[in-house]
Amino acid sequence: MIYRALFMVAFVNSEYSKRLWKFLAVGITLYIILCKTAYGYDACVTGQAYLANDLCTVGDGDKCVLWKAQWWINTAPGTDPAWKNMGSCDGKAGGGGEPVVVAPKGPSIEEMNIIMDALVREAESKQKTTDTGVAKWLTEIQSQIPAADYTRLLDVAYYVRTLPLDVVAKIKAGKSDNPENVKRVEKIISESTWNTLFPLTNNSTKEGTPEGIGIYTYENFLKAVGAFPAFCGNYAKHPKLKGVDADQICKKLLATTFAHFNKETSANASAWTTRVEKQGLYYIREANCINGMTNYCKTDYLLGAAVYPASLQEGNAYFGRGAKQLSHPVNYATLSILLFDKPDVLLKYPDLVSTTWLALGSAVYFASTPISSKPAMIEVIDGNYQPNAVDQSRNFVPGFGLTTHIINGAYECIPLDKDLKTDDSGTPYWKVRANYYKYFAATLGVSGTIDENSLSCSKMKSNFDTTSAASRPYYFAPGACNPVQWEPVPTFIAYGGSTTLALCKATK
Repeated sequence: MIYRALFMVAFVNSEYSKRLWKFLAVGITLYIILCKTAYGYDACVTGQAYLANDLCTVGDGDKCVLWKAQWWINTAPGTDPAWKNMGSCDGKAGGGGEPVVVAPKGPSIEEMNIIMDALVREAESKQKTTDTGVAKWLTEIQSQIPAADYTRLLDVAYYVRTLPLDVVAKIKAGKSDNPENVKRVEKIISESTWNTLFPLTNNSTKEGTPEGIGIYTYENFLKAVGAFPAFCGNYAKHPKLKGVDADQICKKLLATTFAHFNKETSANASAWTTRVEKQGLYYIREANCINGMTNYCKTDYLLGAAVYPASLQEGNAYFGRGAKQLSHPVNYATLSILLFDKPDVLLKYPDLVSTTWLALGSAVYFASTPISSKPAMIEVIDGNYQPNAVDQSRNFVPGFGLTTHIINGAYECIPLDKDLKTDDSGTPYWKVRANYYKYFAATLGVSGTIDENSLSCSKMKSNFDTTSAASRPYYFAPGACNPVQWEPVPTFIAYGGSTTLALCKATK
């Protein structure tokens, strides 16, 4: 009644109206200020994503506690060290109460697609360069490194080169202007074949709740292939290999890549009607991190590369995402440099790897890129990697088993003082991968008899190091910033070209 009377007076008498509205405006402003100061923070909600320094409350009245997120987290305060207790809310605590539990929620596909579209438009504004078979990053640093190092990096630069992002965005199945390597893949695998090999990507089997629906699509795989021209390329511009059978290499490369897809992302549900070999590309995010940021996801994978700005990484984490489960800041930064000419993009938006074609592109990147004195997986398959005497003494036999060693040798190939990793049935992980490879090799028509010895990595001794034939000078040493074969800390990888070299020099 009082409110009705006030409003009647306000509209009947213009002078009273002005005074009343002025009074109400001041009162509302003071109310907002007081509420925000005393208790204006929202209740902490499990499933809502919080960034570093976000605040929320738990509890009511004199039991209200104010909590501060120290990094990205999507669970309400409890025992997780991501939350810092900021003390009492000073009495009244609007928005308090017990933590609300809802379904976990991360960045949406729509939000990440908006960011990707903006990056494509940025790429369109730049002048395109002709693919010479040598990556741009090597031409940028050629004048600043010894000629001998440049020569040793030529084959690396053949594999680690990328297509402009706006060209990648236009790739679609069946287009006449698709890149040559994409057309080769289309000839080997149709969309129908893709959906048969990976039925959980469109949930045609109606089993489980696949993460990869709408992400692990045939078109996105073609974009991933197109982004890296050496993947299933024709070898016409390769500095060493001539006259090779590009189609057979591509089939073997696809079978190898798909086998590792399955090991990294399979639903692995033996009770399902869908055979296990067809359960790949089910997961996108690392299993331990799929329902929120556990302590493992943060402490193992946060701020691991001192060379990249901590301000970009704050509130993010770099656990496994995508078909290869890309992890660690340095890998996100390197992929970002190759595709976007700067490390910032994927350090700031790592979920681009779980919500766009980069879920598959990150796996193609890994297959194409030598790191840590290891050959690229492609080099093992096409024959560019030839083991030297040291490699031979370690039983580094070119074949599928060596690609397993490249991915996870310390855990699946070299037991040292621990047992080899096995699945629930006791089968060694390397053998699980090998069985997948045999399935895909037969399905895709890989020619020749498979050498069973080349499938295993269990007899391989030690890891790769600078004495291996695969080791090449693709790092910059801190201080002098000269090319070196060993991986320094902080890591300055040459694949960033002038960007990484400038970063190295700036941190001397």
